Amino acid sequence: MNSFRGLPADYEINFNKKSHLNDSAALIEPTCLVGLNGSGKSNLLEVLAEIFFYLENYCSADRHTNHVISRFKNFPDFELQYFVSSKQLLQYLSEDQEVRAVISRLKDEVKVLIFVTKDSDHTQVKAFVDGQHYSLKNDPAALPTRVIGYSSGMNELISNPFIKIDFQYLSEMLEKRNNSTSSSLVMNRMFYLNYDSNKYITIANFLFDSDDFSMEGYDETSTPSDFGGINLRYLKTETGIQDLNFFTLNLRLEKSAETNANYLSSALNLVLEKFKACSTFYEANERETKTKSNKELTYKFWVNSATKAAFRNEFKTAYELYKAFYFLELLNLELVSKTTRDNILGANCDDQENLSEELPRFEKQKLKFYLSQIKLEKDDGVEIDYRKLSDGEHQLLQVIGSLLLMDKEGALFLYDEPETHFNPDWRSKFVQLINNSVDKSREQEIILTTHSPFIISDCKKENVYIFQRDSEGNVLPPINPEVKTFGTSVSILTDEIFGKSETVSNMSLSVIKDIRSEASNSLEDLEKAKRKIRKLGESPEKILLYSDLLTIEKNLKD
Repeated sequence: MNSFRGLPADYEINFNKKSHLNDSAALIEPTCLVGLNGSGKSNLLEVLAEIFFYLENYCSADRHTNHVISRFKNFPDFELQYFVSSKQLLQYLSEDQEVRAVISRLKDEVKVLIFVTKDSDHTQVKAFVDGQHYSLKNDPAALPTRVIGYSSGMNELISNPFIKIDFQYLSEMLEKRNNSTSSSLVMNRMFYLNYDSNKYITIANFLFDSDDFSMEGYDETSTPSDFGGINLRYLKTETGIQDLNFFTLNLRLEKSAETNANYLSSALNLVLEKFKACSTFYEANERETKTKSNKELTYKFWVNSATKAAFRNEFKTAYELYKAFYFLELLNLELVSKTTRDNILGANCDDQENLSEELPRFEKQKLKFYLSQIKLEKDDGVEIDYRKLSDGEHQLLQVIGSLLLMDKEGALFLYDEPETHFNPDWRSKFVQLINNSVDKSREQEIILTTHSPFIISDCKKENVYIFQRDSEGNVLPPINPEVKTFGTSVSILTDEIFGKSETVSNMSLSVIKDIRSEASNSLEDLEKAKRKIRKLGESPEKILLYSDLLTIEKNLKD
């Protein structure tokens, strides 16, 4: 590929992970990118997000104007290879694709290699089946079914392509506003996880909690997940959150009185009818002036078994409910000025500016859509406001919750430091929690960056990539660790991966060095050092200091 931010030209990485198609005994093994700050690991997630944003537009060119496609004139050249299941291709390929007939003749489900190249103005997407390649131009079937991005830090460059595509989705949605024949939402596959999306994930997951599904009358082999149930058991145990008690959905809509414009598209009107059918309380207020009409809608939900049954009946799956929230939130982007919209859509993919900083922050009373008064129930029966959850609880609900919600096979998760706010216990069991919660037979890919040796210790070395820079600051090709990482002590991994052999902080280490230095002058100083060492907590460095003091004492007495 061409150079991209911190990644040099001709940068290449080959992921070694072996997948286990339909192997229920296989572990979910994230691809783990590690290294010091500024080593380029986050840039890799960013370029993957940008590439799939580009491909989303290229493969859907028939539904975009030439003006939209022309924005990618200066997109970097690249090559990308990945596998998708033949089952996924058959499900989404258009009928006129030649490769469809070839795949349909295969007796077993196989992995199909997708080979993408972009060279100057020429882009090719090919599928390799039975030794032959087939062009997939203008067909998004070979793309990941979902691309989910997340960053826990202030550097949200990974969010840039997701912000751009949100505005594209909005444009398509607005085009359908006055098209009464269209009753479906835009086909979207790219989602960025932010504070608001976490609300939607949490509400959707708890409304479809598998513990609330009654399987009476069904075959013994049937499970709640067969009917859209979400396995929240482990997530509830870790967070202590047992249920969703209440939330309010608020809408403020506006349309011109001078035209026959609609408040919403037919698709979104159908969504609101579903919310109305699930609500405990509904209120609508409308007022008109000479130039415009306004409508305020309020839906209140006191959540009980009947409420959950209604949501299951209307939305079928937690993902469909999440998508409804997502498209309603897009209405808030209408408040963004045309100048800002154009600046965002016209930004180059390798710009170093966070587009999220370009988005204005609107007061709640100006928003077209928002959720409020979200109340959760803890395992001690105490009700807690969603806003009062800790940063770690928010992050766990968001990261694990998104994996549970986005259960579509062929999904790609790009997580930039998903464990930043976790306590040590959650960091140590993060990968285990994923494996306990998520169906292991799902064909999905998780690529994450981390500074946590606990997470690395739960990943095999062939799935761990160390990012480094040379003495001149150039990004080096990533390498796998020399030591086995799975099950390895975190102190060994800290030394191997991050080049830090100490197990205590720099300030504590400085105190230990001072004690060692002061003890070598006299027996009196040695006794003072012994008294000081008693104030230190237990660590390998303290044990070594004890050993050094014994040696110093022997030398002084001799």
